[in-house]
Amino acid sequence: MSALEEIRLAIARLEMARDASTPGPWLRDGVDVFYEAGLATILTPVDAYPRGDNAPEENAELVVILHRTIAAQLAVLEVAVAYGDLGEGEGSRFILAATTLARAINEVPA
Repeated sequence: MSALEEIRLAIARLEMARDASTPGPWLRDGVDVFYEAGLATILTPVDAYPRGDNAPEENAELVVILHRTIAAQLAVLEVAVAYGDLGEGEGSRFILAATTLARAINEVPA
């Protein structure tokens, strides 16, 4: 699959996930993550988390941050599609970065 195909697939996948999910903004209250109306939690109680280095509060914060970045991720990927493979220099570094983002969204090892 070409870089352009990977990026287009990532755009489609991210848009589908965004559209299928509860619209934000998402808010965090301790370890619980709520959408703006505050009607439901998407994370389990603290007792359900394994103990270790990754605290539930940090996991909850990550969900909130990642949800806020969806529009920015889509913008970066769409610019990469518009410019295509720029060949060398900073342009190719940008396409490489966009392809790495696309692979992460598409769950393809970097």
